[in-house]
Amino acid sequence: PYTYKDKIDYLDYKTIRYPGHLDMIKPLFDLGLGSTNPINIKNKQIAPREMLINLLHKTLPSNGEDVVLLKVTAELKVESNTKIVIFEMIDYFDPKTNLSSMMRTTSIPVSVTADLIAREKISSFGVFTPEEIIPASLFLDELRKRKMIIEKNVYNKS
Repeated sequence: PYTYKDKIDYLDYKTIRYPGHLDMIKPLFDLGLGSTNPINIKNKQIAPREMLINLLHKTLPSNGEDVVLLKVTAELKVESNTKIVIFEMIDYFDPKTNLSSMMRTTSIPVSVTADLIAREKISSFGVFTPEEIIPASLFLDELRKRKMIIEKNVYNKS
């Protein structure tokens, strides 16, 4: 992300959906079905990505009890000491609300941000990323209130 430019030397992100997900999805993207550039099919313009999304919604199961695993590992240099900071979260399907973990982990942070704006805990106006205007401790506390707990551990690098 742009807000980390010149602050982070290396950033990598991976999402694992379920066993076999990559083997099934990658060939579709290799064929160009992730493209947002419209193509002409029988005199109609359609983006391959829109077609793929439509087909996947019709064929993939949407009612699984899923789990989201989050792990962020950062190496932080403070003066002559190097620390390893690890953030971890495991979030599960919520049978009380019938929300999948994927739904929870994408919607709850956004709702926290909206709630903080409504309660005037955020005083900035305009377009910002959450990390630019919400103190991390406040954000993590609000997530915790909604049973989305991110654990933080700090270790000295040996």
